[in-house]
Amino acid sequence: MPDLAARQLGAPALSDLLDRKPHLLRHLAAQLLPPPLTAIDPAARLGIDLSSLRTVEDLRQVLATVLAAVARGDITPAEAAHIAERVDARLRAARRLARRAESADRNHHPTPRPQPGRHLGTV
Repeated sequence: MPDLAARQLGAPALSDLLDRKPHLLRHLAAQLLPPPLTAIDPAARLGIDLSSLRTVEDLRQVLATVLAAVARGDITPAEAAHIAERVDARLRAARRLARRAESADRNHHPTPRPQPGRHLGTV
């Protein structure tokens, strides 16, 4: 693998090398190009902290903000869909936790049930 920093290749030599071995293009390009930028979370770009969402009203406000950002061209529709999926996942998790809490409350405070063998009206 040629090291372009250690040994400079002229344009014709580099072109000939890539014609013979096109699989080297990616490695050689990695030596010349800067590293790729890390992707910035579209929710963070809009100043939205998804972990702070607690109520359905919070979720509605976030989705309104996301739709407004799409309308302004601040984010793409695909980024908006990604944020909406994350918001939906948080909503489903919150509902699941609420159902588990209700179930746990019912198990700790059971309703009184009639005892077997005792009938109403008998003493």
